[in-house]
Amino acid sequence: MLYWLVDLSDKLSVLNVFRYITFRTGGAVITALLFVFMFGPTIIDRLRLFQGKGQPIRSDGPQSHIVAKAGTPTMGGLMILSGMLVSTLLWANPANPYVWVVLGVTLSFGFVGFYDDYLKVKKQRSDGFSARTRLGIEALIAAIASIAVTPAPLSETPGPYNRLPCCRIFNGVLAGNTVSICALNAT
Repeated sequence: MLYWLVDLSDKLSVLNVFRYITFRTGGAVITALLFVFMFGPTIIDRLRLFQGKGQPIRSDGPQSHIVAKAGTPTMGGLMILSGMLVSTLLWANPANPYVWVVLGVTLSFGFVGFYDDYLKVKKQRSDGFSARTRLGIEALIAAIASIAVTPAPLSETPGPYNRLPCCRIFNGVLAGNTVSICALNAT
């Protein structure tokens, strides 16, 4: 949203700083930090009320976790994702489609984590999604994102040569790396 202030930079030259990604990145970091500091305690208090006893602790873990982590609210990623969402919507270039793809992937992965934590709290067991299900969902998200960043055909002529070859290779590497990251995240 603030990126659109660049359109007014011919009338007020100070607004030209919104063209620079480094300025917008710094603004986004500060905005997310302030958002989390301002609303974080309220979010944590509401999560404690909603969750009651908190996430169940696995019995096969260290004994110190049973005492120290008891009653710790889960779903804290909501706080982080909300700060990231607000700062991205405020500071990113809304005309850039990659911003929307990355935002979609991040929020989708966040939703998977939220639902996993929700299942843990609702069932009062330490296991939520199975690793296989979680990995499958995250691989599907990665595949959709890889398709979304694939460039449009350069011509209307069908055939294997109507795309930029470097982008096709890049998208294959991107999909492979994204699936690998999903596998690491699921473990």
